[in-house]
Amino acid sequence: LFPYTTLFRSDLIVINLYQKQTGKETQQLVTGNSYKIESLPAGTYILSAYIDTNGDGVFYGGRSFPYKPSYRFTVFDEPVVIRPGWDNENVNLTFYGYK
Repeated sequence: LFPYTTLFRSDLIVINLYQKQTGKETQQLVTGNSYKIESLPAGTYILSAYIDTNGDGVFYGGRSFPYKPSYRFTVFDEPVVIRPGWDNENVNLTFYGYK
């Protein structure tokens, strides 16, 4: 599900789902290379995710001095529409350049 990325079973992925209509944000924590989110209200969502390397569930934006890079993150390239009673498939999140 995460092509071009080397993920380990212990990697914690934090997926954020922002519902455009209500402004509500939902977080889903997953490990491994696939995910399933259930019981999501109907609506249009923006999906983003980051690899939480220390496992605290908080995004780290990095620092310039001394240099420390931010967590790897990604944003899905288009809004995802959730409809009642429908399954959404092929919502693939890609972390480019992650080693």
